[in-house]
Amino acid sequence: MRTCTSAILLTGLAGLMTGCPSAGDTSRHWVLEATDGLMIGGYGDNMQYEGLDVRPGPGSISLDVDAEENTGTLAADWTGTHTPELGVTLTGHFELELNHWMEMEPYQDGGIVEDLPIHGTTGRSTTAMPGVNAFLAGWAMCDMFLDGTQIYSLMHCHWMYTDGARGEDHRIVQSDGATAYDPSDPVNSYVDPDDRELHMVVHSIEDDPNNFPPNPLWFHINYEEPVVLDSPPGARI
Repeated sequence: MRTCTSAILLTGLAGLMTGCPSAGDTSRHWVLEATDGLMIGGYGDNMQYEGLDVRPGPGSISLDVDAEENTGTLAADWTGTHTPELGVTLTGHFELELNHWMEMEPYQDGGIVEDLPIHGTTGRSTTAMPGVNAFLAGWAMCDMFLDGTQIYSLMHCHWMYTDGARGEDHRIVQSDGATAYDPSDPVNSYVDPDDRELHMVVHSIEDDPNNFPPNPLWFHINYEEPVVLDSPPGARI
């Protein structure tokens, strides 16, 4: 665990800007970052449980948020080729910018939440992912740019910092550690409690039964080596 002090030592003057809490401060301040994203699938299958269509997406993500106040910043970028919707293939440098935080379900607690069991059999969100613990998660509306030109606005975006669902071979598996995960049998899943991942999905909300998950437009980026630069006292990281 990197404490507030160690974050300052590691990042120099930039660390002084992370908002380390003073005595009596009740904020729930987090700073996370990651690089070397993975682009997961495309139209038709945006989950890739078998790990077959998982491609490097060079870039980074940074989060500086307060889970108590539901405030903060989110920025992500990656470079590559993606097919986010039927018949549309895009290549270049993608950038994601926060528009505003939002809550669509009570468990989302204003838009940013800590220590939340989600997916799988939890009854929170879908079974598209096995049940994981989100040490930190958020929901927002975001805008997306390609090579500096806005291509999508007010897209639903969801990110979560969790224990490890996707292995080094990029697969998500059942409890036997070998068979690909099946969202129709969410009890049967394997998650590594000692691993950490940062997931980011951006999608539309209309229905499309020919896509999985069943929305017509999807981006899915996974970061295997997230770094927590600041976290609240007592937070699970």
